[in-house]
Amino acid sequence: MAEASVYFAQPAEALRPFIPAYWDVVVEGEGVVEDLLRPEWTNIRLISGGDWAFGPSPHALAPLTDRAIVHGVATHAQWARGSAGAVFCIGIFPLGWHRLLGAQASRYANAVRPLSDILGAGGGRLSEAVIAAENLEGRVAAADAF
Repeated sequence: MAEASVYFAQPAEALRPFIPAYWDVVVEGEGVVEDLLRPEWTNIRLISGGDWAFGPSPHALAPLTDRAIVHGVATHAQWARGSAGAVFCIGIFPLGWHRLLGAQASRYANAVRPLSDILGAGGGRLSEAVIAAENLEGRVAAADAF
């Protein structure tokens, strides 16, 4: 049976007005886990393993084809399903859109899009640096540095 664990960390002090938290979601074991995600701020999700899908119901999940995504601000609950692997998540406050991403937030509301849509090749560099880190502290340092 698959089980998920979640580990949280704070960003550097200077980033806290823009990023509320970082977190790892780690799924271990055979099978999949499902979760109902509450409406929330934007998240960047960097997937280092497993098969993942998101959607408006457990019966309407779309598999993710990109391993670095931005999940825009959600005004309604979303379902997530994943298998053994890990996802590093970066929460983004509204002010973070302006200061860190420079993107029009409304274009990403209730949508899951490739991170490269916003950061271009920088999205790949961020993903590579985070995934190469050996632990949560290293992933946090890589994200803070980016």
